[in-house]
Amino acid sequence: MVKIETREDFDRYLSAGPWAWPGGYPLFFLMSDLEALSFEAAVENADRIREAIDAKDTDRWNDWNVIGIDVNWDHPLLFCCHKTRQRIPSAYAEDIEEDAR
Repeated sequence: MVKIETREDFDRYLSAGPWAWPGGYPLFFLMSDLEALSFEAAVENADRIREAIDAKDTDRWNDWNVIGIDVNWDHPLLFCCHKTRQRIPSAYAEDIEEDAR
């Protein structure tokens, strides 16, 4: 996991896109409550996340605080904590799922 401590950190990773370079591995954000947030949900809620990052040292700190970004290497059941609960793709688990069929 790469720590995200500032708004600039978040914006840099958000603007780089949902795939790690090199390798093209799928990325997700890690929230302060250790829930996973899909890249799409982070884009959709970027303003809320920026506000939470800015307020993390105040009483206004909230559940939108992102603390890191990571690759989902092989977790086949990693789901976004946001309302859609979409599955976050993994780098290698898809092969495992297809082999099990």
